[in-house]
Amino acid sequence: MSKRRELYENANINDLFVAAELRNSESEHLAVEPYSYWASVFKEFKKKPSAIVSVVLLVIIILLSIFVPMFSKYDIVEPNTLLRNIRPNFKYLFGTDRNGYDLFTVVWTGARTSLSIAFIVSIINSIIGIIMGTIWGYFKKLDLVMLEIYNFVTNIPSMLYYMILVYVLDSLEISSVLSLIIAMTLTGWIGLARLIRNQILIITNREYNVASRTLGTPPSRVIIFNLLPYILTVIITSISLTIPSVIGTEVSLAYFGLGLSMETLSLGRILRDAYNSWMADPHILIFPALVVGLITIIFYLIGLALADALDPKTHR
Repeated sequence: MSKRRELYENANINDLFVAAELRNSESEHLAVEPYSYWASVFKEFKKKPSAIVSVVLLVIIILLSIFVPMFSKYDIVEPNTLLRNIRPNFKYLFGTDRNGYDLFTVVWTGARTSLSIAFIVSIINSIIGIIMGTIWGYFKKLDLVMLEIYNFVTNIPSMLYYMILVYVLDSLEISSVLSLIIAMTLTGWIGLARLIRNQILIITNREYNVASRTLGTPPSRVIIFNLLPYILTVIITSISLTIPSVIGTEVSLAYFGLGLSMETLSLGRILRDAYNSWMADPHILIFPALVVGLITIIFYLIGLALADALDPKTHR
């Protein structure tokens, strides 16, 4: 033991240690992967099989609604009594309706109209709802006016309101599509605005927001960089549920004979036309109802998956 100690004490310091080589590339290397919020969102979203299947089905539905009306070889303008109410087969996948139209072409033509209206209404309502809800929540003095508007609108049954407004707009000779869009966007944003307003009130007085205002940060920057990113989950989930809600409203209005004109095919009008004869020919109701139900379920599942994926707490 003493011999080892003697060798150690007599050894040169340069023999005991080796200088590490300095490498600039190694000095910049991180031991863990850098965090990316949107990459983590995509990673969490991919973990849910139901979300992936829903996205694939949604893409298929959108493609069918675009290309089937464009390239279909079947006429859906002039009725053909010889082809009335044919059951589904290899030639007519969904069968034919009481006018002799190919129901496959009719359903996807109606889906194109309904989806187009739903996307337009959802975009308009979302933009107005986000802007008004954020301003409403940040500037509390607006409560005096906005709460009265909200109470007035929500105390009227929405279907009754839509029916009256569509009827009035139709009497002004406005196109049925534009009338429906105006009716559903005039006050359709207020529910989302109230939801965002409540979320803004919850987080607006947190320490980092108070510090930003104390340092003189403009309200616009506080809203854009501090408030909206925090409630992104709520916004995305609400928007994803708006689209099937719009389609459901269009179907309900069509049932009462309002909404789109007879010349405009939509899922609502197809279901209304099938109502009187579906007992004898159930296929004319089953297939458009399946498309409406599938669209509703798809957006619901996508909304749930996005809500979980957008939550930073679920990221690893």
